[in-house]
Amino acid sequence: MQEQLRNLIAQGNLDEAINQLLKLTRKTPHYNDIILLSARLNQLNREINRELILGITDTTNERTQKVLLIQAVLTTLDLIDWQKIEAQIRQNKDISNPTYQVNQEQQEHSVKTILFLGANPTNTTQLRLGEEAREIDNELRLAKDRDKFNLELQWATTVDILRRALLSFNPHFIHFSGHGAMEGIVLEDKGGNANILPPEVLADLISLFATTVQCVILNACYSEEQAKAIIKHIPYVIGMNDEIPDKSAIKFAAAFYSGIGHGRSIPDSFRIGKIAVTAENLENDMIILLEKSH
Repeated sequence: MQEQLRNLIAQGNLDEAINQLLKLTRKTPHYNDIILLSARLNQLNREINRELILGITDTTNERTQKVLLIQAVLTTLDLIDWQKIEAQIRQNKDISNPTYQVNQEQQEHSVKTILFLGANPTNTTQLRLGEEAREIDNELRLAKDRDKFNLELQWATTVDILRRALLSFNPHFIHFSGHGAMEGIVLEDKGGNANILPPEVLADLISLFATTVQCVILNACYSEEQAKAIIKHIPYVIGMNDEIPDKSAIKFAAAFYSGIGHGRSIPDSFRIGKIAVTAENLENDMIILLEKSH
């Protein structure tokens, strides 16, 4: 398994190697490190795409950064307990127990998926998306009901990635982290530049998953208009009616999912998040919770 990942890296498939690592290390101490490596790779890919578009041919710095990233991945590979991971995989594939399939189905229905969508176009202010994802994952890992939640990460989110992620994961929580404007949330285009998705379009797409989605969190500035459009279809939506500092956004998200992971309701978890922001003397007035009218 480790050798297969090394071969992927040697063949230039660093993206695929890191994606596989995210799946394999989900319940290990190294998962947070892989999240940060994944965020670094996406940022680096965006920089390379931007320079190609601008016609910049000197990519010495990017090549150096990629070498350092590969070295970090290889170092992490050496630290992982592969015997433990392989034993877990064998255990999961053991279908000799007649109750295996029943238990698997029950587990699938009881586990709720949190879909984290990160977007930070190259022509926008850089945000600490990797840190936010790591903090959310930390809180879920420490939570009482940690086995009831599955965190799925998507980086450099485009409209196509958003659509495919919703179809693939059918999430219970949709968490967008990035920039926002009154005209819509800021996704990325294929070149890594900003692509604004209008509130009505986002709401129409999410409405197709209304039977599953319990809450949408728009952790982005000026996302109130998007929240108002989505709340017509989804029980709860969290948005921002003004600009929100990066620190406040990260602190709120971490504390909110701490509440969720300990079995608290969405309104209670929202209050827990706002209290956590206040306790750090950070701004929280812009964070709003909308509830669907019945």
